[in-house]
Amino acid sequence: MERNQGSKPKIKCTEDIAGRFDKRDIQTSKVCAALSYLFFFVPIIVYPDYRFGRYHANQALILALLITIGATLLSFVPYVGLYLAVALVLFVIACSVRGMVLALRGRAKHIPVFGNLELIVFEPKA
Repeated sequence: MERNQGSKPKIKCTEDIAGRFDKRDIQTSKVCAALSYLFFFVPIIVYPDYRFGRYHANQALILALLITIGATLLSFVPYVGLYLAVALVLFVIACSVRGMVLALRGRAKHIPVFGNLELIVFEPKA
């Protein structure tokens, strides 16, 4: 784990943080957590107090925003924008499948590059 300028540690995408979550929380919400990669709001509605589901909902929301904003911006780039948009879509699909598999296995790893963003709060504030 690396430390950045703030007080929160920067976590690598290869580091499993499932140990931060309650085991019962993981067992109860892992199917909903996997479904969050199709519809990010599912764990927030079904299990609003389960941090494992909220973590995966956060990761899924980051991917949804990435594909929406990224594809929109890349559509304005002439010539190579289409190819970059296709590469972005493939990246998001791969990250979504990876997230689903990790959620079903009860594991929690950040998505590459953007995974440290916290749009949906899943960690209690210290």
